Amino acid sequence: MNNTIPISILNISNQLSPTPINENLDINDPEIVEEVLKYIGKAGYHRITDILLFILPDLINRHVINPDNPIINLRISGDGRNVGCKVKHVIITCVILDNIANLHKSDYHYTIILYSGTENYELLQRMIEPISNELNDLVLNGLRDSNENIGNKHKVCVIEKTMDQIKLKLPPGHVKSPLLQMIPLSHYVPNELHIMLRIWDRLWDLVLQELKTQNQFNDLARAKILAKMRRILISFNFWQEQGTQNWSYTSLMGEDKEKVLKNFNF
Repeated sequence: MNNTIPISILNISNQLSPTPINENLDINDPEIVEEVLKYIGKAGYHRITDILLFILPDLINRHVINPDNPIINLRISGDGRNVGCKVKHVIITCVILDNIANLHKSDYHYTIILYSGTENYELLQRMIEPISNELNDLVLNGLRDSNENIGNKHKVCVIEKTMDQIKLKLPPGHVKSPLLQMIPLSHYVPNELHIMLRIWDRLWDLVLQELKTQNQFNDLARAKILAKMRRILISFNFWQEQGTQNWSYTSLMGEDKEKVLKNFNF
């Protein structure tokens, strides 16, 4: 994703230090606040064309966009968010208006610019300059797709790296060298069961992490999760580790994890 929709960092040279906020806080998670404070004076930027090239194949496949009438209707919008007591964020997003069924879902509003600062005209003018240039180019020249496979969910991916390349230098995603370096990668057979188990572990961890990020990992949420587990006949429990604020949960076997993937109503 970093290669397909890279994030460019823009400097806000005259951005002042964070000032106290008297309004209600939108985000008060201390870890998020600490991370945000590191990027005072900088802005993150996603190119609209990169976003469009990634999502268009799916929109065409779902008949949201008609390839015979290739006009894309975009909405650009922005708003401020208070992060902690000292930082105000401004986020600028775009949404595909043709995707009517998902207009009110946050997952379909794509971030273009995110910066720490206020919504004053001069700062906004500087921040939207790359957006303005990009939109102007899209209006004049249209969108050109130089890579037809971007965002293509039906593409069959094959392993392009070789064992010799891995032996010389570990590519991203590799933590340690393979134990049996004499066997080519094409001769390794992935274990589908363990892949499924690992995917479940990561997805379940992300579910709980999202609840914690939204300050919703409480007794009510845990009770709802337990009720849903009982409904699909899964024996599952939460418990708090003694002397800590950490919560643990039942480690499920493969068949139960598969039931959760198929039947748990998130």
